[in-house]
Amino acid sequence: MSTQVLSEYYASLLKNKVDDKIIQENIGLLIKNHEICLITILIIQLTHQIKLKYRVSYWDSLILATALENQCTQLYSEDMQHKQIIEARVGPISVA
Repeated sequence: MSTQVLSEYYASLLKNKVDDKIIQENIGLLIKNHEICLITILIIQLTHQIKLKYRVSYWDSLILATALENQCTQLYSEDMQHKQIIEARVGPISVA
């Protein structure tokens, strides 16, 4: 899970008026139970390539680039096409 996903999760819950203490507890559990991937310069560079090639938003491209650089093989998204394959140096990602 990328740091960006954690930030988007936080913003979404806050927007829906979930108490900040509950959000922080949930984020703490996510951090404890998942591998957290930091966004690097290499990931940002790959983001631009993905954005141009697949015509998805910058933010979705950033999630894809982070997943690719961390050898993820499956990604769950509300924004991308079901069963879409995103390919890169480390292999394809299937969007579920």
